[in-house]
Amino acid sequence: MPGLVDLFEHFATELGRNVSSLLSETLYCKLNGVEPSLLADVFSATHAPRIGMLHAADIDARAFVVFDRLFDWAMIDAAFGAGSGSIGQGNGPTRIRRTRAGDRFVAEIARMAAQALGSAFSGICPLSFSLEKMMDDSFVIEKHQAPMIAARIAIRTKSRECGLALLMPHSIIGQMRNALAESPSKAIRESDPVWSREFESAVIHTPLELSAVMEDLELTLGQVADLKVGQTLPLRGLGMGRVRVLCNGRKLFRCHMSQSDERYVLEIE
Repeated sequence: MPGLVDLFEHFATELGRNVSSLLSETLYCKLNGVEPSLLADVFSATHAPRIGMLHAADIDARAFVVFDRLFDWAMIDAAFGAGSGSIGQGNGPTRIRRTRAGDRFVAEIARMAAQALGSAFSGICPLSFSLEKMMDDSFVIEKHQAPMIAARIAIRTKSRECGLALLMPHSIIGQMRNALAESPSKAIRESDPVWSREFESAVIHTPLELSAVMEDLELTLGQVADLKVGQTLPLRGLGMGRVRVLCNGRKLFRCHMSQSDERYVLEIE
């Protein structure tokens, strides 16, 4: 379903924007794959994870966001400076110790994930999510054995890489199968011709500054420093009346300079 991929990409972009507001740097989030999975399988594959249960009260359904074991330390380092965590700077951690500060930090980001998911659904249907609770108990997690679709999100800060997985149960996706069968971005483009015309008009009427260059002069730094008001600069006349027209430093046309109605004009060649 193309719309499902769009939804997950929107979620990743919105989450990166939301979490960056907590940090001293920009967070980069990228969709790294979509696959069928079970919550217990993701829990087993992720060492010492934290899981946020996200509740959609409108349809009484739940999604889950699973943070990997490096997530909280990567975020704390990004927020308070590299080295704030107790893991090494190499390819893997030397030691990971959970803290209350880390738990609170991840819970706040789970709330932002709920907001990002609601924003992602806004192009499909008005559906809001809220953080119901944080979980790390395998016994509780094993109760949620319904088949799900997992979106793996790769996250990068200046100094670390981590990730999370967003798991959506089929009970949510199934209710919106028809809407997700087509890309929401494509549907928006096709269903809003007024916006398209206004955007095209704004682009077409964007003001641009053109420059006409008759001849290039080469001077030394000393010669430029000695220039004075009223001084004349001789032209070599090699252009034979030909002028280059530039826009933002890029050559557009070659023109021939002439006179019309006692004014200089340029004729595009």
